Amino acid sequence: MIDLVMVGMMLLSVLLLFAAIPKWVGRADFLVTLKRLGISGKLASLVIWILPLAEVVVGIGIWFEELRMLSLIGLFMLTASFLWAIVRGKSKKLKCNCFGSMIDEQFGWKTAVRVILMIAIGLFVLYKKSIIPNTSDMELTDLLWSFILSVNLFGSYVLANSLAAYRKHV
Repeated sequence: MIDLVMVGMMLLSVLLLFAAIPKWVGRADFLVTLKRLGISGKLASLVIWILPLAEVVVGIGIWFEELRMLSLIGLFMLTASFLWAIVRGKSKKLKCNCFGSMIDEQFGWKTAVRVILMIAIGLFVLYKKSIIPNTSDMELTDLLWSFILSVNLFGSYVLANSLAAYRKHV
């Protein structure tokens, strides 16, 4: 039976993986955003590799019982850095680059809500971690339904964002 914890874990994984890949592909844009946030050149050149790698590691690690606690700690560290970037970027009206060119948005309340939602889901998974079965014990159909639901939720967010941007320009 599919449960809310599994959907939450899958949603976190989907968000983190869909955030990491465009950052690697669009490193130049991501680097510009980091420098405009006030991160120095050498550190920014390191962050364009480390941040997406951390997102991938956390997004995958959450599924392994042995790594779940470390992954949740990593998630909270990532979200703290995201909140820092939102505070810095909002006043400068910077492009977020959270999902690369997939979503064209500036740092602001929408990004803050998304990060707070990630924190809430992470806390929920942390609270329920003792009842989460090992990944190998999970039903494949439940995993697939969780994945499909999570991708659809993310896709709906992307679509809503695109429609809002379109309405601004019409």
